[in-house]
Amino acid sequence: MDAHWTNPEDAFFPRYSPSVCPNTTISTIFINICRVRLRNRNSRRITGVSGILSPEFAELLWGYSNLLKDVVDNGFERAFFLGSGCLYGCAVESSLKLQEMTDGKIICKADTFLGIRHGPKAVINDKTIVVYLLSSEPRTRKYELDLMREIKNENLGMIKAVVCDKADEEIKGNANQVFEFNREGKFNIPDFYRPIMDVTVGQLLGLFKSLKMGLKPDNPNEKGVINRVVKGVKIYNY
Repeated sequence: MDAHWTNPEDAFFPRYSPSVCPNTTISTIFINICRVRLRNRNSRRITGVSGILSPEFAELLWGYSNLLKDVVDNGFERAFFLGSGCLYGCAVESSLKLQEMTDGKIICKADTFLGIRHGPKAVINDKTIVVYLLSSEPRTRKYELDLMREIKNENLGMIKAVVCDKADEEIKGNANQVFEFNREGKFNIPDFYRPIMDVTVGQLLGLFKSLKMGLKPDNPNEKGVINRVVKGVKIYNY
C-alpha cells in the first residue's frame, strides 16, 4: 500500500481526532522543537527535513504493519522500551502509549541502555517484548549492541525487536524482529530527527494490542480515567 502527501508535513499532522490517545501531539511538539533548534521561522528548512522523513515514515507505517500485528499475536504481557539520549524520550513516549491504549493491562517500562543494567533488567520475563531504539551514532551504538548481545545470551524476553535506520547482520542476529526506516541507506538521519519514526512503532503496537484485547483504541478506559486533556490541575500563585 502506498501513501502520498502533497505537503510532507501532512504525513505527521492528520486531521483532528477526538481520540483520548491522540498521536498528533508528539508530531506537533517534534516539528516545533526542530523549528526552534534550526532558528528558521519560515519553516523552509524543517519542511526539507520532513520531506526526507515522510517517505520513510510511510515505509514504517505501511511496510511493517503486518509484522507488528504478528508481534502482538505472540501474546506478550509486558513491554520494555530502550533508548539513548533523545531516543530515551521516544522510549518513554512509546511505553506510555502502549500502556495507555491497553488500559494499563500491559505493564510497560522505559529506560536507557545503560540504566537497565542497574536492576530494571529483572522485569524482563518470558512474556516481555524488549524494543531497542538503536542509535544512528556509531559510538553510542557499540554500547547498545553490547546490551543486545547480553540479553540474547541470557535468553531474556519473549521477543526482541529493534528500530533503526539500517540493520547489519550483527543487529539482525541479536533481535527477532527488525524495523528499518532507511533500509536503502539513502539518507543520513541523526537521532535528533528520529522521534516521529521511532514512536510510530510504539503507537502501532498500542493500536494493535488494544484491538487484540477487545478494547477501543480511541477510548480504551470506559471509566473515563484517561482524558484527552489533563484535568484537575490547579495553578498556585508563585
